[in-house]
Amino acid sequence: MEIVLAGNGPGELRGWIRPVARQLRALTADQGVAPTLTLALTPSQFAGGREQEVVAGWHLFDRILDPATTVRTALGLRTVAVTRPAALVHLGGDLLLSGRLARRCGIPAAAFAETPLIASRHRYFARIFAATAALAADLGRRGVPEEKIMITGDPRADAFATSSPAPPLDVSSGDGSGLLVSFLPGSRDRFLTVLAPFFHQAATAAARVHPRTRFQFILSEFLTPATVETVRRRIEAANGVQIEWILKEGWQAVARSDFVVTIPGTNTLELALAGVPFAVAMPTDFMDRAAVEGLWEWIARLPGLGGSLRRAALTRYLARHRFLAIPNQRAGRAGVPEWIGSLSAADVGRRLADALSDVSGRAAIARALRDLGLGRPGAAARIAAEALRLAASSGTAA
Repeated sequence: MEIVLAGNGPGELRGWIRPVARQLRALTADQGVAPTLTLALTPSQFAGGREQEVVAGWHLFDRILDPATTVRTALGLRTVAVTRPAALVHLGGDLLLSGRLARRCGIPAAAFAETPLIASRHRYFARIFAATAALAADLGRRGVPEEKIMITGDPRADAFATSSPAPPLDVSSGDGSGLLVSFLPGSRDRFLTVLAPFFHQAATAAARVHPRTRFQFILSEFLTPATVETVRRRIEAANGVQIEWILKEGWQAVARSDFVVTIPGTNTLELALAGVPFAVAMPTDFMDRAAVEGLWEWIARLPGLGGSLRRAALTRYLARHRFLAIPNQRAGRAGVPEWIGSLSAADVGRRLADALSDVSGRAAIARALRDLGLGRPGAAARIAAEALRLAASSGTAA
């Protein structure tokens, strides 16, 4: 038997693909079998280039198809042998590409969905794994057959369920004494090079108000080591507060934090699941480095077009969406602070200092995040079990 998981990008790989792959290994080990696990990396505007190398280090997959191989196979320009019975599970990226890849390989496909976008592509998939009951109902209203839909929950709850719980807030430390603040500067090199110095300046500004606060940078494993070292030397040579650099076990370090400053992305859901109070910082002066959704990202990569197209696309996105943090999007209200605009590092530093002083406010954020109940463990196991059943049934039918 073979199970193919399709997707790419740091958030999808860590939050969806890795927990499902782990459950596939665990479930089949209990049964005394060892199916082939294949990862089909798909083109992703959010990928930084080190995805194949990083995932290989997880030792979960028997083989990894690079994005070029995945695309060529989906287009019928290349053949990839699949051990039958088999099934494909779409876990992020382009739905049409995953559907065509499964058809070219002659195997059934399933897809995880957290938005109703899949309604227009459902014919490619024998199963649709809905993140929420509300989404499942919405898909039904949009014409997706009820028998296709399975409510599984979000695998990201499994990805981060083993983390230590957030530490209790010390209500006596309103001056910020002894607090630990973490910064998450993203998983792509082009963000790190500008955001790490920016956040260092913000931390330095906040430290003038709260000199006993400790600061750390949590670095993604998807960042290029040479870029990390260059940025680190640059910051350590600058005047400012001392920063601790966390290169391993980053999620445990995040969970120990009293407050976190992050950029938009999957990490906002991770923080919500852990109940760690945080703020999203989006300095719009850096919008020319941000990835944008869909075809616009690939057009923006053409020489001379990137900066202006990215700014236009993201300005339009900000105008159409009330919130950037996933927990705020799910709740429909600003439970988590969002610092968005043409912000200087001093601006962010002042807002951070205010958040550290506001003990009751930080406690309220943590309670609101826990009360949202955004994710409960078990989704990855449900998806893995259904993928195995889908593969087995295809073999029986054959």
